[in-house]
Amino acid sequence: MHLIRSANECCTRVLSRLQFYAVLTFLSVSFYGGLMEVRPGVPNSELCYNHSTSCSHQSNVFNLSDDACRMVYHKHNHSVCDSRNFNGIPDVYESFGKMTLHSYLSSYKGSSFTGFNVSFYNIKWTSMQMRFIENQVKDSTLCREFLIDPEHFTSISNLFFDCLWSNEYETKFYHFDYKASTPSGDTYVYKYIFNVPDAKRIDLNRVNVTDWEVFLVVDVTASPKTLILRLQVAPPSLNITGYKVEILRTLGLEKPWPVLNRTLPANENDTELRFEFTTKLKFGKYKFQVVPVHPLCARGKCRISTTPEILIVEMTEPKLLTGIVVTCLCIPILLLTYFMWKRNCDTKESCPEPPGPPKFLLMYKPASVEHLRKMMEIHKYFNKVCGIHSMMDQFGIPQTISKDPISWYTLAFKEADFVGIFASPETTQAERDAVMSYNAYINTEVIAHNHLKTYLCSPGARCKFFSILLPGTKWETLPPQAQALKRYWLPRDLDPLLVLVGVTPQCDHGRGMIEALAAASVPETPTVLTMPVPPVLRNGGTAGISSSSATDPRDDPREGGSRSHQNQQEESQSLCCNTHSGSDVDLVSSRQYLSDMSTASSMDHLSLLGESN
Repeated sequence: MHLIRSANECCTRVLSRLQFYAVLTFLSVSFYGGLMEVRPGVPNSELCYNHSTSCSHQSNVFNLSDDACRMVYHKHNHSVCDSRNFNGIPDVYESFGKMTLHSYLSSYKGSSFTGFNVSFYNIKWTSMQMRFIENQVKDSTLCREFLIDPEHFTSISNLFFDCLWSNEYETKFYHFDYKASTPSGDTYVYKYIFNVPDAKRIDLNRVNVTDWEVFLVVDVTASPKTLILRLQVAPPSLNITGYKVEILRTLGLEKPWPVLNRTLPANENDTELRFEFTTKLKFGKYKFQVVPVHPLCARGKCRISTTPEILIVEMTEPKLLTGIVVTCLCIPILLLTYFMWKRNCDTKESCPEPPGPPKFLLMYKPASVEHLRKMMEIHKYFNKVCGIHSMMDQFGIPQTISKDPISWYTLAFKEADFVGIFASPETTQAERDAVMSYNAYINTEVIAHNHLKTYLCSPGARCKFFSILLPGTKWETLPPQAQALKRYWLPRDLDPLLVLVGVTPQCDHGRGMIEALAAASVPETPTVLTMPVPPVLRNGGTAGISSSSATDPRDDPREGGSRSHQNQQEESQSLCCNTHSGSDVDLVSSRQYLSDMSTASSMDHLSLLGESN
């Protein structure tokens, strides 16, 4: 009997010890291994469970039913806890409910931990989702949802959550976010960041004011424009009268520099101080530093409490951003429209301009004074009577800026539709010497001859060149290059020549041209002419040309551009007269020609170089 009793007591002791060790092992694993998600921070808190429960007893109203307020438990990887769920209207100044986040020292079986109390008051929402999440970690550490019955919405104004939700978060960077929904369906978000204080530095039994760590929370709801520092006031026993706040900024790896300093006074009844800072959207990393105001801190012996760094990316105002986007979109559209319009305009055939009179260059050799005068009269006759834009060096060169014969002939050969090479009379040396004092320019026939040789070598250029014989001239005096060209006898072949050039024939049997040639033979009073001023040296530019000095539009028909070649046959028949060359009958004129050289006074030097009427 004694042995049985001894064995029973021995088994009871073993089982008791096994039970004790089992419970101790479970608590150690749970406590140090983090198997439990939350632990009570206050003796009477009933929200520190990993399941949904009622939160009616946590409000400011007594005797509420359990369904008046419900706390819903969500696992850390639930969709409600995802960052994409915390979107809404930023409520910067907490118009739909206030919140305070304070740290405190929590003791559990001889160990100290940092705990947090989240209090909501002046509630104007019916549902709220909150989470604690470590910085740069995907899943949240704690996630809860509070639902208030709409029937008790006006009664419940305060709620608090006070639990230990980790034992390894001290000195780490954490985010606290919550989203509140009002009865009207509007959703507002609130976002905060903070460093978890070390439990040893908020223990009044172990540290004094020099080692005390001030708990700092930064409200980043209005970031990047505004940052709000929320500072938890230290216990009154530390005799801290204020806090020196300094804002530091850095652009990268360089040492941060202070951008603002401010001292916040603390009163006895204060539990939290706030300081609002406007970033002005300046790029950089910002952080707050806080030092207590105390006699022991005057020499820099107190601990500096800091917040996490906040990155501010320079942003543009919405209106300006909209303007920039619209401008960037409009510029390519406008450019595309312009190029499409321009391509369309380029493909369309432009309206043909009305053709101007054909340009006819007179190429001759000033062999005598009489021959030079005949050429001048023919030039005027072509301009006034025949409607041809005649070009002659004696009248065209003085109208240019450079007064350079070479420049004038270069442009004249380029613009001429037709070139007539006139034969010269046989003259004596005295006649050749006389024309030297009469001619305004010398060696012009050499310049013209050089251009003629160049142009005749071009393919198809011979079509616009032909030879002309006047009364008293010889074919043998033509340049060698002009000997093989088509020949015309004037005034007999005047109408065929006009048809070739492209103007209306005169149908007067050459009477007008005979009068023009006769006017050149009128005797004149001998005059002594001085040599003209030498032409300006060529400067590389091309001087403009003018064929006539007539002020009447009929005298200077130069409105239009160069005309195309007219490929009429030499034997073409005129509608009003016979345009065939070779007629031996006397020429009878029905049109009167008045010459500018009918008087001797018109043959002075100015009349040769200036404008003619």
